[in-house]
Amino acid sequence: MSKCDENNGNDQKNIFIASLLSLPPQQFTLLSSIIGIIFTENLNLNEQNSIGNFIVGVGQTILVAAAQGQLLESLKPTNNTSQTTEGSPQSDYKPSDSSDSCDVENEKDG
Repeated sequence: MSKCDENNGNDQKNIFIASLLSLPPQQFTLLSSIIGIIFTENLNLNEQNSIGNFIVGVGQTILVAAAQGQLLESLKPTNNTSQTTEGSPQSDYKPSDSSDSCDVENEKDG
């Protein structure tokens, strides 16, 4: 396969992904449903379960990567953030504490 053929394949993939991601929410959801129905047409129940779980696993992996990326982006320093002596940014991130949650029952009674 020539370098030109590889680039053409990548361009087509990028165009497909860009087109897919530019769909409005309703069309995006409809496309998902249509693809799911097409996949089930010639599969028995065990095959449907296997393929469905595989796709869910892929989706879960994408979500985990996106969540971690989002967290790291949120921790990036801004122009106002001071730096530690080692040059790495200080973080204001603190894991949530369940003791800070409000008790709805107490609010009603009080």
